[in-house]
Amino acid sequence: MTSTKQDVTWLLSTDIRQGKLLQCSVTKHDRCHVEEFDTLLNDLPKHEQDMSLTTRNHRSETNGIDGRGDEEDIKHFVRQLNHLLPGVMRQHAIENMVVVAPSRLLGELRETLARELKPHCELRKGEWLHLSIRELAEHPAVHELLGLNES
Repeated sequence: MTSTKQDVTWLLSTDIRQGKLLQCSVTKHDRCHVEEFDTLLNDLPKHEQDMSLTTRNHRSETNGIDGRGDEEDIKHFVRQLNHLLPGVMRQHAIENMVVVAPSRLLGELRETLARELKPHCELRKGEWLHLSIRELAEHPAVHELLGLNES
């Protein structure tokens, strides 16, 4: 995909436990700079998260389920994102953002992302929460988002 160079791209890298709001920008030397602005945590009470994890682990052992996340956890976090994102976007004057999420969460986001958010959120498959800020700044997909892959 060819894109024009952008000065700033907002990114929400998320899984079912948390989302990190990142600002990706191009420096005056055409390098990528990534800065973390906020963390959105899944507000399920700790005991419910623990019970959910125990249930998933038991199901993984007995039924061959991959243990990547209970459907209720996913639905809960998407509802929470639908509630929080408009305020976060207003607070940081974000017009558009790219949301990067694992496939199961991405599927739920595609189905139930709030109508007012859909035109402002580009959804992409990925698991980036484990990456450091430096690794994100060097990531080819982040460069693509900023239009830095062009010669």
